[in-house]
Amino acid sequence: MKAIDIHHEKKYNGLSSFQMEGNAVHILKSIGAFVLRHIEIPILSALLFIKIFWFAQEVGIHLLTEHRLLVNVGSVIVLFSFGLLFKRVNRLLYFFFVGLIGAFIVYADLVYFRYFGDLITTPVLSHSTQMGDISGSITELMAWADLKYFFDIIIVLVVFIILKIKKVKQYIMWKERLPLFVIAIIVGSLLVAVPIKSWIDANGKNLFINTWSNVSIYNVTGHLGFHVFETQKYINNNIINAPEITEEEKVEIKSYFEEKFATNTSKEEPFFGAGEGYNVMMIQLESFHNYLINSSINGKEITPHLNDLIGESFYFSNFYHQVAQGRTSDAELLTQTSLYPLPTGSVYVREPMNTFDALPGILKEKGYATSVYHAYEKTFWNRSTVYPNYGFERFVGKGDFGDYETAGPFKTVGDEGVFMQMTEENADDQPFYAFTVALTSHHPFYNIPSKYYELNTKPFDGTTFAHYLHATHYVDYAIGQLVEKMKAEGVWENTILMIYGDHDSGLEFTEKHAKALGLPGDPISILNRNDKVPMIIHVPGLEEKAKTFENSVGLSDVAPTLLHLLGNDSDYYHFGENMLNGEDQLVAFRYGSYKKGDIYYEASLDGSYENGTCYNVEKLEKLPVGQCLEDAQRTREILNMSDKIILHDLIAEWRKVPKNAQAD
Repeated sequence: MKAIDIHHEKKYNGLSSFQMEGNAVHILKSIGAFVLRHIEIPILSALLFIKIFWFAQEVGIHLLTEHRLLVNVGSVIVLFSFGLLFKRVNRLLYFFFVGLIGAFIVYADLVYFRYFGDLITTPVLSHSTQMGDISGSITELMAWADLKYFFDIIIVLVVFIILKIKKVKQYIMWKERLPLFVIAIIVGSLLVAVPIKSWIDANGKNLFINTWSNVSIYNVTGHLGFHVFETQKYINNNIINAPEITEEEKVEIKSYFEEKFATNTSKEEPFFGAGEGYNVMMIQLESFHNYLINSSINGKEITPHLNDLIGESFYFSNFYHQVAQGRTSDAELLTQTSLYPLPTGSVYVREPMNTFDALPGILKEKGYATSVYHAYEKTFWNRSTVYPNYGFERFVGKGDFGDYETAGPFKTVGDEGVFMQMTEENADDQPFYAFTVALTSHHPFYNIPSKYYELNTKPFDGTTFAHYLHATHYVDYAIGQLVEKMKAEGVWENTILMIYGDHDSGLEFTEKHAKALGLPGDPISILNRNDKVPMIIHVPGLEEKAKTFENSVGLSDVAPTLLHLLGNDSDYYHFGENMLNGEDQLVAFRYGSYKKGDIYYEASLDGSYENGTCYNVEKLEKLPVGQCLEDAQRTREILNMSDKIILHDLIAEWRKVPKNAQAD
């Protein structure tokens, strides 16, 4: 009997081992079936996260920190958890749209970042027609390898179509889906909320109130979270709670200018009225860095004509652009009105009919004929609306260049043709103020005839940087032709010629690039060089007094300087100063950084003053950040005042311009 008992089945709690094995198999099968019923959720969620990771990897953001990892994973979980509310087949349709929108957001950010070094925002998307027209630049920023951002979307769509055709109806009960949905929402929300709350507890809410940097918001909220935040902020600030301003704030801002007017010493400063009665030609060069000036590559000068012009002109070696998301249109705003761009979008699109103390309007009142030339579509950046409002009487755009309308960038006339026609048309209409927004050196930089590829660009041959050098070398040639044309038309001896760069090229400039151009390649020098653009002012009769000014100045100082030369010391609502006084100005950059003298303050991504970095760019050393804080605070005060002037059209109120008044 004992022998027989040994072979009897063992029983546990009334169940035989065979029964237990069967139950285990059944449980495993149930788990397997459960996983298969929901398998697409973790797979597609992981694929969207991978795209976010690819983006961060390319633009140089370290995503795999604990904070950024948690908020990005959490936001993806929340997004996909809503798929549990749908039945199996319809769930795929939801995932298709979620995946498509998610891929579009990430990829749009990537393309935008490749050129602008920033994340795309709702105001920028509202200007999508402005971005979409630059088809050459956009396609240049794309690559076939980018298709990886969309391959899974195609697969999901195909599977959905197959299941629909085969009429597959796999119903998953509510009692299974609902608990999963609740768990996923709670887990995802906690993964997002807890790190963000911890960051706010440690750093405060200032970053979310004053958004000085989109990337700083991204670092805290995650990729998808950034777009949720900036979209709701845009809707809240511009639709639900349109910006308001108190009477006290208005008085404070106006007092700033009244104090400035009261201390105006323009008449006592050098060169006041030196160009009184002269014509003015102002040339805004596209994407033109100052490091090109007086530089050579493989023994040949990049800008020989500009270098020669500097020898008989005023040249500002520490002149900085101050643009934001409006790029070229921001540069125009800064130089024509001496106001600062808004932190998001373009003033040209957001507030085109404001009242401005704009150069063309001021000079028009002084009897000048005012005209503007740009070889692209007149509606681009809403110029056809803004220019008449500024006071330009004539706008010559694409289609208006007659014989000069030859092959060039964007299938329109190149800079040389624009300069020629501008000179010809204004020679018989003096005094004149002619403003030109040049175009040929616009990204992607290869829209010039091959005959102008004169430089030996080794070791960069075939790269975008090589195309950039060739494009700017051509623009320099066009400037040389402009000078000759002005002399031939008899306007050289009585015309102030101002030439400056509008903004950076968007290209990385490394130690290797610096070495090739014979420039210092240390990190601080490169940082200081990134936002430098050239500024050259030629004033007839002052060639013997030509000099290089080393004081720190920027685009916002252009209008006051020109008015100073013309002998106009009237009071205008301009933030800039006369550059010719030789004093270092506080050059405010849109996101809180600034340059003043030898000091360069780089604002922190979290928006706090103390976490910024202070440099002495001449001594190539970091300084205690405390040495920069007073001017850092002043920078933000100035930017905030400018924002309020623009958003509330305060100059119209101060000038007592009737509401809804239109430009003549």
